[in-house]
Amino acid sequence: MSQYLQGKVIIVTGAGGGFGKLIAEKCAAGGAHVVGVDINADGLAQTTEAIVAQGGSAVHQVADVTDMEQMRAAATLAVETYGAIDVMVNNAGVMPLAYFADHERAWQKWHKAIDINIKGVVNGISAVYDQMIERGRGQVEAVKDRLAPAQKNG
Repeated sequence: MSQYLQGKVIIVTGAGGGFGKLIAEKCAAGGAHVVGVDINADGLAQTTEAIVAQGGSAVHQVADVTDMEQMRAAATLAVETYGAIDVMVNNAGVMPLAYFADHERAWQKWHKAIDINIKGVVNGISAVYDQMIERGRGQVEAVKDRLAPAQKNG
């Protein structure tokens, strides 16, 4: 396996389940220090505990990606725990199963999707940006595929 991730500090949003959990686990297996972020406290704790049980390095911060201060707290945890942030993986996202024909109920689901999928990414970038610029390096990723496997196949 490549040593590319060895010692890197990687924040993964949506790490409490699904694709975010898989990203966090794969990064830790590659030797990265993982900082998991999610609103799902139980799922997030399980992800972190599983990584540590496998000999990996992980901490977590329960946070809502739509809240800038909570995202800053996650970035602060990463820097205080591991000294820096090398990669920000903006994975948290939702895809509403709400049709515009039912706009009286659908608009709320679409507004939530916009808040998480767009504002959440902006907040993630903003939370890590200054630290990365100061260090002269860092990488920000946004996961584009938000559909769950059942939605893609069904």
